[in-house]
Amino acid sequence: MEGPATMPALLTPFDGAGRLDVTRYPDYLGWLEAAGVDGHFAFGTTGEGITLSVDERRQGLEAIIRASHVPVYVQVGSLNLRETKTLLAHAAAAGAAGAAVVSPSYYTHDADALVAYYVELAREAPLPLLWYNIPSHAPSDLTPAVAARLLAETDAYVGIKDSSRDATRLLLYRDLGLKTYTGAESLVLHATAIGAGSITGLASAFPELVVAATRDALTPARAPRQRQVIQTRDRLKGPYIQCLREAARLAGMDLGPPRAPFRPLTAVEQAGVADAVQFGGRAD
Repeated sequence: MEGPATMPALLTPFDGAGRLDVTRYPDYLGWLEAAGVDGHFAFGTTGEGITLSVDERRQGLEAIIRASHVPVYVQVGSLNLRETKTLLAHAAAAGAAGAAVVSPSYYTHDADALVAYYVELAREAPLPLLWYNIPSHAPSDLTPAVAARLLAETDAYVGIKDSSRDATRLLLYRDLGLKTYTGAESLVLHATAIGAGSITGLASAFPELVVAATRDALTPARAPRQRQVIQTRDRLKGPYIQCLREAARLAGMDLGPPRAPFRPLTAVEQAGVADAVQFGGRAD
């Protein structure tokens, strides 16, 4: 599978009352694209996709696709199969380049259940599919061994976003023929060097930095650039999504306050974000 190398895991804009505010997408996406991202990833973890209603996710995706000049991938996984199928069909109708399906969350499912679930979705897949594996949030781990079983059952899945933070897995997924994206900022250099890509929260608020890390991955600047990525991430001491929203605001992209139950940042946490923006906000 060919596909974008660097995609931000988009933040979702809200108004002061916590309602989806699609009017903020054009400026936000234009800012990200000006920094050099070559795709967008909507409604994953950073985008709070699981917390949004089906209607909000449909409305938001349509607005993103209207405003975007690069391919748009969307996370369509839900807590039930019917909603996931609804969102998958809508993604195709709206013009998404591909859809990702997060591993089922809350309950733990074994390999047999995961295989059956993903095969069922593949039967009606109207566009290329990616798995989205994030064991820290979804306890049903889509290991390389499970992925190999699935690939023997269906060819609808062409890639994976893996947020396990396991560098070895990236190689194993890649060797299965999957377009492999890391969700871990610490592995941007590694992923790029092995011909994979990245879909990170950091790129949603520090796009120039992550694009530069990708660009420099095969140059002598690779180690300092990866350190800058990691050290910028480490400076964000508060709740991560809220920190990214604040970093975007400081860069001129006000995406509104977090929606409950996410809380506002404290003054100390805000100061940490300001420090991160000063340290990593530009990548010359």
